[in-house]
Amino acid sequence: SYRSDFDYNVDDLLKREVIVCLGDTDTFGMALKKEDTWVEYVLQNNPDKVVLNCGIIGAAPDTVARVMVGIVNAIGPAIKGICILWPHTNRREFVSKLFTGVVGGSNRVYVPFEDYWDFIDWKSDNHNYFKNKHLVTNLAKAHGIPLFDLLINRFDDKVPFDYGTKFYALGKKSHAALGRYFHKKINGLPSLYEEKK
Repeated sequence: SYRSDFDYNVDDLLKREVIVCLGDTDTFGMALKKEDTWVEYVLQNNPDKVVLNCGIIGAAPDTVARVMVGIVNAIGPAIKGICILWPHTNRREFVSKLFTGVVGGSNRVYVPFEDYWDFIDWKSDNHNYFKNKHLVTNLAKAHGIPLFDLLINRFDDKVPFDYGTKFYALGKKSHAALGRYFHKKINGLPSLYEEKK
């Protein structure tokens, strides 16, 4: 389920200017207070807009694309921007009549039915990410919605992430940095890299 301190009422949202934030655990903000998630930094005291945290714990790139399609279909005219922090590319949704879940391509233990293993392309991590990126990019373009997305390697030892839980959910400092990044994107502000040029 999404993280919010108010009910997502479509009729009410259509009267507002909405920023939609999508992703997995690192967007939801596992083990963090709502105000410490990167989503809360995006607007930074802009009361004219409402920000929706549509991060889903354990989501895959497939999940992000599927959820975005549903949200754009429901409240497209109200959306003034979409921010995506992509889940790890090795995840994909797996659905059958008996099982629904997210599969990590690096570990088959999460797939209960061996008969299905042959139907999952375990090598196409980048393809899985790019097909979903292509879908959301074209959907946003078709509806005239600005889209800002970021794919980070959370397991790169050279990147100074802090973690909030033993499950590698990002911590408060990482959320603040991500929030500042998306805040600049949404508001057309120069990034640190652009400022240094």
